[in-house]
Amino acid sequence: MKRIFIVGLTLSLLSTARAEAIPLSKAAELGIHRIERLVTLNKIDGNFVNHFSGISAESLTHNAPTDPAFKASGLQVPGADGKSHEVDIFMDVTGKALSYTVINGSDSVSVPTWPDKDPVSLGEDSMHYILDNAPTTPALQPFYASFTSLALTQGTDANGRTMSRATIRSSATNLILEIFLNFDGTFSSYNIH
Repeated sequence: MKRIFIVGLTLSLLSTARAEAIPLSKAAELGIHRIERLVTLNKIDGNFVNHFSGISAESLTHNAPTDPAFKASGLQVPGADGKSHEVDIFMDVTGKALSYTVINGSDSVSVPTWPDKDPVSLGEDSMHYILDNAPTTPALQPFYASFTSLALTQGTDANGRTMSRATIRSSATNLILEIFLNFDGTFSSYNIH
């Protein structure tokens, strides 16, 4: 029995070590999923969904298959002093969540009202736009492979309509990607400037 366990553990570690790393945009999207799950399980405060203001993702140096390969940091709308509550989610090379840490900041002030979907769902929908379209849209590829952050606010599109605006940054370019979604999460437009 002990031998079977050791062989199984060895094979599991080898398959993780050979797994292809996900892009940073996927790590961010999986981080958003994990925030939702942690709130559903009552492991973190529900305001991480209702006061969500953005997420960042970074690669971590990892020497062993069990070391985290990514950190995704979800933020709430900042408090009066500019500090935000934060949840850091650590993931392996495939994006599987390994652990999380909550860093207390200040309680949110000036939280936008979202009429249809909660802001974490709108952030996730914005990330899906990148993940689904970057392989066939060269202009989106820097935000796919070298994603650094997404900031979610309400903005006005070219037609003057108020909607969800995700501002996405990449380490591969100084350009900024803005994705506009209707409040129900359906795509409206994007621009890069």
